[in-house]
Amino acid sequence: MRLPSRPDPDPVPRREVRGRPASGPRVAAAAIGALALFGLAASGCSSTPAASGPTGSSGTASVGTAASGGGTTVGSAPGSGGSAPTASTGPTTPGGPTTASTASTAVPVTPPPTVSVPAVAPAPQASGNDDISNASATQLNGCAATQQCSGVNAPKAAWPGATLAQVDLSYAVLTGADLRGLQAPLGKLFGASLSGADLTGANLSGANISGADLSGATLINVNFAGANLRGAVLRNAIDDGIDFRAAAFCQTIMPDGSERNDSC
Repeated sequence: MRLPSRPDPDPVPRREVRGRPASGPRVAAAAIGALALFGLAASGCSSTPAASGPTGSSGTASVGTAASGGGTTVGSAPGSGGSAPTASTGPTTPGGPTTASTASTAVPVTPPPTVSVPAVAPAPQASGNDDISNASATQLNGCAATQQCSGVNAPKAAWPGATLAQVDLSYAVLTGADLRGLQAPLGKLFGASLSGADLTGANLSGANISGADLSGATLINVNFAGANLRGAVLRNAIDDGIDFRAAAFCQTIMPDGSERNDSC
């Protein structure tokens, strides 16, 4: 007698009965996978993100770029709490590293050697030795009393040792005048005509002589220190022992005919 064949031990999963899920090894595997994913998600949520920058608990070192000059700043936070001082490397000022200033030492400037000349006896007023010079002396004496000699016409007048510091001699015509030892520091002689005049030993320090004509004048031992000589003409002047310290030159024609423009 033939025995009936044994049915398949694991047939196709039974269909889901209404209201009840299908059971079997596949359902168990899906459940295990879901639990594993839940565990990973839970562990990810509980992790603390790494702190950016120096903190008191982590001791993380931060490396940044200094905003002021492109140098690198390295800071290390100790474990005790506060942030440690940062050490800066590279330039800290825009445009490169700071250069230490060097103190300059002033070099003393000595005046040029003077030329030996006879002493001048100061005259009380201007004088002349001919009709032209006498008329000029009268003009000069009259305006000097009021200190307003601007534009005076006094060629060939002789007034050695005159003190005219407060007298305005701007645009005065004093061609060929004898003004040896003239004392006019800080005087006003701009635009004056002094060509051929004798100014030996004159003190014109700090005076305004801009635009003046001193061509062919005798300028031995004249003190022009700090004077304004812009635009002045000294062509062919006798210039032994002149003191030009700190004088201002711009388009100034020097005794040798050269042009000097130190102060333009």
